[in-house]
Amino acid sequence: MTTWRKLMWMIVWLPMLAACSKKLEPTSMEATSAPVAGETPKAGALLAYEHSISINMPVAQISGRVSAVREACDSARFGACNVLRIEQSDRDASLTVRVVPAGVEPLSGLASQGGAISSRETSAQDLSEAVADNRRQREQLDAYATRLGELAQRKDLAVADLIAVSREQAQVQTQQATLEKEATQQQRLHRY
Repeated sequence: MTTWRKLMWMIVWLPMLAACSKKLEPTSMEATSAPVAGETPKAGALLAYEHSISINMPVAQISGRVSAVREACDSARFGACNVLRIEQSDRDASLTVRVVPAGVEPLSGLASQGGAISSRETSAQDLSEAVADNRRQREQLDAYATRLGELAQRKDLAVADLIAVSREQAQVQTQQATLEKEATQQQRLHRY
């Protein structure tokens, strides 16, 4: 990404991100500073980390490095890993991943072989509010499903009412399944 494009991205998107969410807490380190180790959340914290690295290297090596990093991430060579973004130009490449804390340095080392790290960034997304909302919604749906089940057991229900209760039960089951998938995804993000 050219310097101009990076600057435009920061001018346009960073203020919007800051205004819309207090959940991103980026930290940057210059290439001359000590290596950035993977962040490990405190006990009870629900944080999902993203790690970004930009590397300057000869154009002939860029595609090979990108492929090596993608393969290492896909095969979980350094632990659970997801590639979120890869950008490359004729003189540099940028990579953003979610990877377990122990995999940050080995993956960064693999990515930077034959090149020089020009920037690194680690940002965290706080999942605690989303997890709490999900839990609260599931509890409400469970209580509603219980009440619908009690209504469906009544002997004095008209057929039309029983059909309406059955439809509502089906909708609640669909909503419960959706919330369960979201909870699973939140747990998956949290382990990085």
